[in-house]
Amino acid sequence: MKINITVLGRIGDMIIATAAFRAIKEKYPDAELHVLAGRQNSSVIENNPDVDKIRILDKSPLKLIRLISSLRKEKFDYYIDPKDHPSTESAKFAALSGANIKIGFNQPGVKIFDHSVASDKENYDLHFSKRCINTLEHIGIKSYSGAFKPYLFPAKQSLEKAEHQLDQIENKPIVFVNVSASNAERMFSAEKWSELINYILKIKYKSEYKIVINAAPAEKQIADKLKNQFSEIVVPKSKSMDEVIALAEVISERNSKSFMITPDTSLVHVASAFNMPIIAIYNGRDEVFKKFSPLSDKRISVRAADREWSIEDIAVKTLIEAIDKITI
Repeated sequence: MKINITVLGRIGDMIIATAAFRAIKEKYPDAELHVLAGRQNSSVIENNPDVDKIRILDKSPLKLIRLISSLRKEKFDYYIDPKDHPSTESAKFAALSGANIKIGFNQPGVKIFDHSVASDKENYDLHFSKRCINTLEHIGIKSYSGAFKPYLFPAKQSLEKAEHQLDQIENKPIVFVNVSASNAERMFSAEKWSELINYILKIKYKSEYKIVINAAPAEKQIADKLKNQFSEIVVPKSKSMDEVIALAEVISERNSKSFMITPDTSLVHVASAFNMPIIAIYNGRDEVFKKFSPLSDKRISVRAADREWSIEDIAVKTLIEAIDKITI
């Protein structure tokens, strides 16, 4: 059996979709699984043993032609796109793939896919992991009993780098603080992070916990400001998502008391992959929270006011209360 799964969304979408990859391989160990990925999200599955081949979408005309030709030559038994909302791009790739059976979302009045998946309205109460795995019912996986958590496999060199960068912390529990997100509405100011970190390091836990900051290049100034204020903070130099994932794995394995604090972003799903305790910060939109909530066994979700897009109005006091609960 030869299967292609198309995941062209964000990094977090690909991380969550890895649960479906595992479900396929558990049911059909000899299946050949290909993934059509985007340039940004492909890196998180480069070392995934459940994936046999990765294709990366490049929209330049010549490479697009080559990609479609490559897909058609495979003669896939199944082409699956777990996206549960209209997508012209998704429909075009499915139609041109030449796959024997196509599974995906059919727009009203148009039938590109042989088996149509439920819409995002029908899936409203389901996590994206469950939505992805539900698309597999059409290939005989109708009652999946495995874990719905993601599966991540950072490179050996990334893990070694993470170990080296954390050597100075020894085996103390770590609060892995991610200050970055995909847009400004999902981020806190440096002042709020400062107040929160001051509580952890100076007031409540003092020398018991250490702080490791993750910041994308765009938020480097926030990390630098916090580092200048708190000399004991560690700010690793992570050059790729794989290195950030490796940090999370090493932190989670070193001390069971370690936990993550992050806005709603791909790091929520990284924590879920390693079952790291987490305080995840969301806006007030139910459709976002239900789809991308954390899956770690020990988790606390802090949310903005109902229907509010921004998290900025969430009080630091609320986060402090969450920290006190998760450290019990």
